[in-house]
Amino acid sequence: MSWLEPKQDWEIKPYGEHGEYMGDWFSVDADYPRVTGNIEYLASVSNTAITPMPAQSFTVEGPLAVIFNNIENNLDALDKSIMHPTPIPPTKQWAGNQPAPTVEDWNRWEFTLDFLYHFHHSPERNRNRLAFRLNGGRF
Repeated sequence: MSWLEPKQDWEIKPYGEHGEYMGDWFSVDADYPRVTGNIEYLASVSNTAITPMPAQSFTVEGPLAVIFNNIENNLDALDKSIMHPTPIPPTKQWAGNQPAPTVEDWNRWEFTLDFLYHFHHSPERNRNRLAFRLNGGRF
């Protein structure tokens, strides 16, 4: 599993001249595998137990709420296992026959993954340091 750069510029755009939607759509073929793959990558490098990401839990009408809850729960598990000083945006729980995630949620997922990835992969920046030097002398 390799890391794929998250899309953090999800947006809603005005409708086109003929009423067609011009904004971003969450693609089952491109976006879902990137988000779930990045979750699985972070889980593997941080030794975090996550809920397995289902490959086929989409219906003709669209994804099931269990998929969104799985993403949210795994982001929460990663947040708790990768120690960092900055809080991430809170996760949500989804229910059937309720509004689906919007571009704000998609940006939150991708931002959280990007933040945790960069925090986990920059140990020198995050390592605690002594406020003084011992200078190698005997003590």
